[in-house]
Amino acid sequence: FDTSLARAAAAPGAPGAAPLAASVAGDGRLWFQGFDAGGRFSANAGAGLAAARADGGGFTLGLDHKLGPNGLIGIAAGASSTAFAVPGRAASGRVAGAHLGLFGAWASGPFYASGQFTYSRFNDTTRRVARAKPRHHLTTGTSALWPAGRRT
Repeated sequence: FDTSLARAAAAPGAPGAAPLAASVAGDGRLWFQGFDAGGRFSANAGAGLAAARADGGGFTLGLDHKLGPNGLIGIAAGASSTAFAVPGRAASGRVAGAHLGLFGAWASGPFYASGQFTYSRFNDTTRRVARAKPRHHLTTGTSALWPAGRRT
């Protein structure tokens, strides 16, 4: 049984990258996958665009278990965070997420079935200076739930 499906589900920030893994009792495997990203965007005064930057990262920790020679089930949990800043607009913000997923796959000859269910919760805040003197800040925050599922 090819576990590349489980590895792809376990590595949202790095498609095809094998996570760090360790065998656990029986046919189980404990794994960890970290990821990070960032970007810088140049200003373009003619287009009215201010320079901006964003940095983020996170991790996923999971446990999967083989079901005989053809099956695999597992659970994964993780966290992520991204921050951004637009100094020319006196704006900044942060998004933090918590993630939980269940996955499974079964293969027999040329046929296979797979599925996953994921749940994520995101909290974000943004901050911007509304007036320089006296300084007034506008701060907002929201939360979002994001359940999802897939079967093939």
